[in-house]
Amino acid sequence: MRLEQSQSSAEEEQGILRVINQLCAALNVNFRAVGISWMGNLGYPTNLPSDQCFLITKGPRRGFVVLPVALLGKLSLDEWKPIVASCIFHQLGPGFRRVWYTAYILYRIAVIGSLALLVFFLFLLRQQIFALVDTVFAMVAIFVLPKLFNYYIIRRLRLKADWKAADTLGRDLFIRTLVKIDGFHILDLEELKRSKRTMWQRRVYPWPTVIERLDNLRMTVTPSSAS
Repeated sequence: MRLEQSQSSAEEEQGILRVINQLCAALNVNFRAVGISWMGNLGYPTNLPSDQCFLITKGPRRGFVVLPVALLGKLSLDEWKPIVASCIFHQLGPGFRRVWYTAYILYRIAVIGSLALLVFFLFLLRQQIFALVDTVFAMVAIFVLPKLFNYYIIRRLRLKADWKAADTLGRDLFIRTLVKIDGFHILDLEELKRSKRTMWQRRVYPWPTVIERLDNLRMTVTPSSAS
């Protein structure tokens, strides 16, 4: 029995890898999937939710794809396609990468600039009032901007990536896949649906819920997409 399960799992992984590489080739994306890491969700904001995947593009495990273990053996290869395609668009799509890069540069400028001004006001001009104001700005830049980025930009980009995947593979397939996943009542997805999330949490959750993804795909008007 264990041998059969192992063989079935290996066949599923090979099939998923073929799907990912075919999608990357079709979308003209420079990524080659070489292996799969199945990840469980322990309820932390940084954990991969059970309706998403992640491509490892740097480091010694470059080429591996992180998939939720809760979906192991539960989706057909066609049903994996929209999940993977959305991830490809979000991580490697030119328009999406441009937003990531621009936000990163602006964040660096805000942090470094505020710290430089703090040194200037406090030690060169010795203006404590200006230094105090700049300290507040620096605290906002360091602690609040990442929360804003995760809550308003990253989540919105993921929903736009869903639309790009739906445009490529068909909206009905994507909706059916998410409905099927929702029907499994996976613990972390159920907890996420019940939780009340704001940007003022200690760790802002950057993933939309499966219900938000479905509502997004069922919109009659396509949201503005990254180009």
